[in-house]
Formats: sequence, structure tokens, C-alpha cells
Amino acid sequence: MLDTRICLSRNPHPAVDLEKWQVTVNLLAEIYDAACATIVQYRQDEFNAVVTSANESNFLEKDMVWPWDTKSFCRHIVETRQPLYVKNAIAESEWSCSPVVEEGIVRSYYGLPIHWPNNEPFGTLCVIDRKATEYNRTLVHLLEQFRDYVNADLKCMENFEQIRSLAMTDELTQVFNRRGILTVGEQRIKDARRFDQDLAIIYFDIDNLKQTNDKYGHDFGDKGLKMFTGILKANSRDADLIARMGGDEFVMMLLTSDPLFIPTFCDRVVSEYAKITDAEEGLSPLGISYGYKFFSSDSVLSLSEMIDQADLLMLQQKQLKK
Repeated sequence: MLDTRICLSRNPHPAVDLEKWQVTVNLLAEIYDAACATIVQYRQDEFNAVVTSANESNFLEKDMVWPWDTKSFCRHIVETRQPLYVKNAIAESEWSCSPVVEEGIVRSYYGLPIHWPNNEPFGTLCVIDRKATEYNRTLVHLLEQFRDYVNADLKCMENFEQIRSLAMTDELTQVFNRRGILTVGEQRIKDARRFDQDLAIIYFDIDNLKQTNDKYGHDFGDKGLKMFTGILKANSRDADLIARMGGDEFVMMLLTSDPLFIPTFCDRVVSEYAKITDAEEGLSPLGISYGYKFFSSDSVLSLSEMIDQADLLMLQQKQLKK
């Protein structure tokens, strides 16, 4: 699934060539004889300059951010979803009091909206100048062509994620498979270390699934697997990762600072699963074994090593049941 919250400049995507975007804004600054050309992303109530032109007169640096609350040309475009061409900002009452105009940096602004494939606002493509401008019809339409190229790149990004999702998703349960959680989870660990967050790994195993398959058929076993996945999804948060490791085994990865949360969570999952399986003919023998372990943000273990430790604790619990 395409994550539209990702900061594209700090987390480059393999389907988007930011070097090409850099060449684009460099060319725009030259064609428009402008002080600055940039592609700006809007996310989490702030704007971020993904790429900015490399000309000497440019005053906007890559990764520069400004809050949504600031009166800005980019905010106007995101709000209206319409192009904006301000030929002489100091002469227009709506813009003359804008900070970048009042401080004497910006006089002309021409920007177009950029959208994610789902039509959510991505941000803007802008040409900005320190002097008043009068772009002719050709220049006005030219920026539209470059904007379409950027939109096409975002569509490629969506297509890439759809293909990758197919390779990383378990077909039956529609959660991550082993490859999926190892790929996404390693990035999640890097984020946890960066923001000093602790995490927990839970390893679940569905007891007696093989016996259920042998006695009642795989349709019953598949039903038990999907019921369990439904419970995990219903009790999880957006940031939690769920994966079917294969057969009757599942893993969850959770960011948490509360050591009491995980055992409470596990007990709730076990209890809810017992209620629904007890009420279903052929599924009553099914149960849940689990093991979990916390890892601090300074842990040097890989995700595979973390999962192995939680798996060992699950096996110990399973042996105690026998």
C-alpha cells in the first residue's frame, strides 16, 4: 500500500528518481529566469522542499520546512487544488502581508498542485522570483507539462507498491508474509532507533491446527487462520505490523513504552479467539500459544534475531501446556 505520509526527500523511493526531479527544477529556473524552482511536499501539517533549483540566486534550500499555519502560496494551492499565479505579490493586498513577501524575498509566484494517485494533495510545483513577472501563454502551459511528469512518477510509485505488496502479502490472510515483515520491519527498527522508541515482538502459534485440518479438512483450518487474523487486526493499531510466518505461526511487531501492555494484549487475543472457536463446530480444539520479548531502542539485534527469541519463548509455553 502506498504510504502518502512518507517524507520523500528523507526517504527516497526506488520508483521515483529524485535526480530527475532535480534536473527538472534546475531547467525550470533557467527557462523562467527565476530565482527558484522547487517541488514541495505537504505532509503532517507542514511543507517540505523535496528538491530546489541549484542556481546561485535560489534562496530556498532542500529539506527546508514551514508550518501549515503560515500564510503561504503553497497552502493556498493545497486548499483550493487550483493553480496560483501571482505576478506582483507586493501589489496584491491578499499577499503583500505574507511573511516571504513582506520581508522582501518574493515578488512573483507561479505554482501548480501535485496529487497522489488517490487524489490526495502531494504538494506543489513552483517557480518563484524576486521580481515581478509576466509569463506568456507558452510558459504558463509549460509548467503544466512538467507537473504531469511529476504526477506520472507518483503513479509509478503506486504501481511499484502494489506489485511489492503482492510479493510481501500472505494470500489467505492478507497480512504480511515472512518476506513482508522482514522488509518493512527492518525499516521500522531504524525509525524506532532514530526516535528512541522501544518495541516488542510477539510470536503466536495456533495449537492443534494440523489435527483440525486432518479431521475436518483444510477449509476448517483456513477458517481458523482467518478468524485469528481478524482478531489481531481488530486489536492492533495502524503502526503495528502483523505477519503470517507460514502454517499456523504469526508474528506481531509493536512500538510500545508500556511493559504491561503486551501481556494484556496477548491475553485479550487468546480470550477472544477462544470465544469464537468454541462457538464453531470443528474449531473448538484450536488454541493459542505465544511468546513475547521487549527490545530497547539501542538493541543491535536484527529483526530475524528478535523474532527467533520470541519464537523460543512461544515454544517454551507450548511445551508447558503439554
